[in-house]
Amino acid sequence: MDGRDRLAPLTTNPNTGQLGYAYQYQVYNKHYEGAPDKEWLTKTGYLDVEAGGSFGLWQPQTGTPQISKDCGNALKAVGKDASNLQRALQNWNWFTGHNLVPEVLAAIAIRESGVNPDAVENSGGGRGLMQIDITQHPQFRNNPNLFDPNWSVSTAESLILGEEANLQNGWKFAEPQLGKMELRTYNAGYPKIGKRVDRARMRQLRQSNNLADFDRGTTNGNYVSSILNIADNCF
Repeated sequence: MDGRDRLAPLTTNPNTGQLGYAYQYQVYNKHYEGAPDKEWLTKTGYLDVEAGGSFGLWQPQTGTPQISKDCGNALKAVGKDASNLQRALQNWNWFTGHNLVPEVLAAIAIRESGVNPDAVENSGGGRGLMQIDITQHPQFRNNPNLFDPNWSVSTAESLILGEEANLQNGWKFAEPQLGKMELRTYNAGYPKIGKRVDRARMRQLRQSNNLADFDRGTTNGNYVSSILNIADNCF
């Protein structure tokens, strides 16, 4: 044994921002079994994770990332693959520094555009990284920042969280149903009968622990669950 365990599955070096794999080495009797000395590690990408008898070595990633079966299935469900995940990880700074967790924002970008800031929806109004819909939100139609990834993420977050007060105060949603409902409204709005909000369904959703209830009426009938599956299994 060399005492090495690769930390799953892919990470970004916090010092350089480069994509790679982190390895953890166990420390035995003050010796680093199977690993270079600590001074060398410090010079070549040592991660500050020394704790509990271990320290880390970061190594650059080449090619597409290795992903778990669950992650692969989550990506496949929305027609994406490891290359889309790789683009999200390589541009992780787009998704950090927001109120929503970066895993959810990155999952939305994977589903919506394959992490392509220049994406244009073929038969709809979706534009940019997060596919801001200029049909549903005509105020953005002539916005010069539509294809700016940072603007796209910030605007998507604003649209998602913009419903929070109404869902909490008007419809009495609370977590965990609140977050799921916010994702649903981003994709498909409120459930309706004709032009009126379906109050019976809103009451049912407010108490539901079934993801399928939130997926109903969304794109391909799986929007909410697909975002959460990618966020939970790929990051």
